Amino acid sequence: INSPVRSILMIEAREDQQTPKTTSPQNWERQERDKESHSEAKKATQEVNDNIDKLRSTHELNDAPRKRLRSFEDDVTQIGHLSLGLRSDWTIRAWVVIKSEIQKTNSDERETFFTADLVDDHEDAIKATFWNDAAKKFHNKMEVGSEYFISGGEIVGDDTNKTPKQQLSLKLEKNARVEKASDRTKEKSVGSFKTLSEIQKLESEQKFNVIFAVGRMVEKIRREDAEFIKMSVFDQSLKKMKLLLPQEVSAGKNFSFGQIFAVQGCKLARDGEEKVIEATSSSVLISEDKLAYDNIPEVHILSTVINIYPQDKH
Repeated sequence: INSPVRSILMIEAREDQQTPKTTSPQNWERQERDKESHSEAKKATQEVNDNIDKLRSTHELNDAPRKRLRSFEDDVTQIGHLSLGLRSDWTIRAWVVIKSEIQKTNSDERETFFTADLVDDHEDAIKATFWNDAAKKFHNKMEVGSEYFISGGEIVGDDTNKTPKQQLSLKLEKNARVEKASDRTKEKSVGSFKTLSEIQKLESEQKFNVIFAVGRMVEKIRREDAEFIKMSVFDQSLKKMKLLLPQEVSAGKNFSFGQIFAVQGCKLARDGEEKVIEATSSSVLISEDKLAYDNIPEVHILSTVINIYPQDKH
């Protein structure tokens, strides 16, 4: 561009910078709205960034607990919803109601296993078999009457027929995971209970509390010049014993098969050669209504066992 033309362009540019442009009211309002929107977007972006920093900090400080909650509490599958086509990363939360001893297979003595009958809060049940390494690892850790998160196993069986419910079972091997759930038994206001298996191992005259279901046999007897109700009882593991209730403790109560009671202040005694549970005049008999009101887990487990298993096993 030659010099005269360049000079003219420079003069026009200076005049353009010095001369203010007129803006219509509509354009001015639009510019103000754009400025306000930009300011709000910038503020929102800063808030998001601040929240992200907080989340990162929280995650770093609480990494292990967050992972565990995501693995167990947030991903629990109801036993009744298990099926053969379910993804392999399921987790159930269930009570152990029956547990076998560790056994060897007939075909190979190196193969060991134990079984556990599991019941969840929806009264759905399933049998789990723990094999080899899993059997050794979890047999002593899993207690009858306690609640666990269980995962890392395989669903096996036949789900074409939904009745009875126990067509499916769980196979748990080296990848199995078992973690004790929150111990709800600590919330009980009526005290802790001994299982019948534990009672058998106690010393005579040692006091304990027991929760049970009434069995088939109920009769009146006299013992040392006092009247007793003698009955067969069983617990959630289907163990059986005899129970002696003094007349003053059992007065006004009717006992029939499957009713659930608890007795506080029992002792281990003998009826001939047989070990029996004996209540004393100072023992307290607690009805199922009271136990259910206090949210006693054993009541739920025991009532589920009564409903699931054939009556000839009680």
